[in-house]
Amino acid sequence: MDKEVAAQGRREAGLYLKELREAIGLSQREIASLAGFEYYTFVSQIETGAAKLPPAQMKRYAEIVKASPREFAITLLRHYEPHHYEMIFTDDLAKRITDRDRDQLASREEEMDALAARIAKLESALSQG
Repeated sequence: MDKEVAAQGRREAGLYLKELREAIGLSQREIASLAGFEYYTFVSQIETGAAKLPPAQMKRYAEIVKASPREFAITLLRHYEPHHYEMIFTDDLAKRITDRDRDQLASREEEMDALAARIAKLESALSQG
């Protein structure tokens, strides 16, 4: 992977981790302590993209920031290892999203048709009344 692509992925992951940390109101020092990092500056390095969150710490970190461990890991994989993420998720995920969206759209179209019929009936009743 290109070095700049990897660096950008680390920065994006770091921003994601910072947003999660700030959302629960923890300082870098507090999260470092809870995660078992020896130095709180490691959290800063992770959040700026200078370092990656170690895989062995991901589950604990997710629990600390009150994130779903699965979604947390998938998000970090997308940023840290985009090629792996694409091979694992993209085709299947895109198909599931497309199928789901198509089903939701069909359902909404049916609802809109039913509402249009009700409105037409009401308008007819009002014009006759």
